[in-house]
Amino acid sequence: MSGFAGLGLATAWVAAEERVRVLDFVTRIPASFPEGRFTQRSELERGANAVSPPAGLAGWCELVERYGRMSLAEVFAPAISLAMDGFALSEFGADQFNEQLLLLPEWPELHASVSNNYARGSGTASVGTLIRQRELAQTLTDISMWSFI
Repeated sequence: MSGFAGLGLATAWVAAEERVRVLDFVTRIPASFPEGRFTQRSELERGANAVSPPAGLAGWCELVERYGRMSLAEVFAPAISLAMDGFALSEFGADQFNEQLLLLPEWPELHASVSNNYARGSGTASVGTLIRQRELAQTLTDISMWSFI
């Protein structure tokens, strides 16, 4: 849940204020949410109903703007490098993606995307596979050019 559309909390020591600050970027559930609409938790596992309003990116940007000493470009540089150059998939990562790949055939577009990205279309993610996400690198690069007024 730590991606762009994820949720989060950040706890930081703010030296200038000599105190701890917490930024909550977990989105609220609207009062109009149809709580009787869903009868099983499984209805919320995948697809559009499983998505909350995106908050992760807004939270990160707020932290940089309010308390940061670095620009977004500096903050995102390591992530951009990893996304562009790639990283080797660990055993834990391969296990997690393989578990999800078994659950995704109901969502063909999502299954194809995850399979292509993490299992190279083979249907099974393997330890050591180099994961490159060039589109993510470009997105992070574009966002890192934002400036706050």
